[in-house]
Amino acid sequence: MRYFNLVDKIRHINDQICCAVDELTALRAATNPASGDVQDQTRQEQLRDAKQKSVRLAELKCDISEFRNRRRQRLQLKQELSQTIAPAIASLQLKYLDSFLTLAKPTVDGRDPQQVDSVAVHAVQSSSTLRRRRPYSDAELSAILKKR
Repeated sequence: MRYFNLVDKIRHINDQICCAVDELTALRAATNPASGDVQDQTRQEQLRDAKQKSVRLAELKCDISEFRNRRRQRLQLKQELSQTIAPAIASLQLKYLDSFLTLAKPTVDGRDPQQVDSVAVHAVQSSSTLRRRRPYSDAELSAILKKR
């Protein structure tokens, strides 16, 4: 159970990273307005807005770095747990294969495995629209954070 909680935490952290990166890129695009947009504001408003945006940019960069460190820690824990859980998974897979070969219809939580698979596919398809298809790598995040 702890292993699956870690997987969910990692997925959640990846979602947070994606949201923060999206906000960061949108804010960077907004800090470089066209010259015609700037004339409508007074100088004080421009300075206040620029200060607020630069503070938010710094906050987002710190958040992304923190999320990246948390993800790295969770991935290390997941890797440690996977070494202990791998034998249990292998034995369950062998039992499933054995029951499949003997034509016994295995059930998962009292349901037909085909129903479970279709539910899992539906969950993946519906949630993939909410987040980026693959998480940002550490190298990608470093490049994003270095941009000005």
